[in-house]
Amino acid sequence: MRRYFGRDGSQPYTGNWFERFAGGGDQSNDANVVTEADGLALNFLSITDLAHVAVDVTTVYRDQIRELLEQIPVDLPMHEAPWTHYAPGSPAYRLWELFKHCGGKNRWVTANKLLARKRPHLLLIGG
Repeated sequence: MRRYFGRDGSQPYTGNWFERFAGGGDQSNDANVVTEADGLALNFLSITDLAHVAVDVTTVYRDQIRELLEQIPVDLPMHEAPWTHYAPGSPAYRLWELFKHCGGKNRWVTANKLLARKRPHLLLIGG
């Protein structure tokens, strides 16, 4: 952990900046849209080949993504969230399904990380 966060005097790993790069994905002005900074943050976690994903999440599906993000609480901690926030058919689940198919592939790891970037208190980095 000391090496990962650069506490041993070395250069920290880029994943160290994932959640808070450019202020974080859950900041009030960007909480309900996927921004270019969110896309770049994915690269910090070794998600590559993002050109088609970036186009899909920032343009093609922008309105659908905004609608779903508006229904997912920004501040609710995972340990206080009822199962209904994650259950099939919930806004978070539907957004995960949408994110998985952005870029034309079954990108479930990318979807998990995008959700974690947009709602870090509720949805953890997985994959």
